[in-house]
Amino acid sequence: MFIKLFFTPHYSPTTGQPWGYTALVVNLLTDRRTQQFFFADQITQACIAAWQDGQLIQSAFPNLEKWEQEFLISGLPYDEQEKIFGQPN
Repeated sequence: MFIKLFFTPHYSPTTGQPWGYTALVVNLLTDRRTQQFFFADQITQACIAAWQDGQLIQSAFPNLEKWEQEFLISGLPYDEQEKIFGQPN
């Protein structure tokens, strides 16, 4: 695997609860780094834990659109996916 995926939580200053996560995808061959912000209703701690326990991105993150799941897999942002695959779902 040539991709590493990291999640950084962003916490609400009033409640202390996560209100979103930044996903950072690092290509280990090129050292290219891409990131995308997701709100807490899209990605939860349970989603991240399921992925860390071995579930596929598509299963662990069911609330994401296909292009967002592809971003987590490949690090390709929407505009690059559109160039390669046509309009993502």
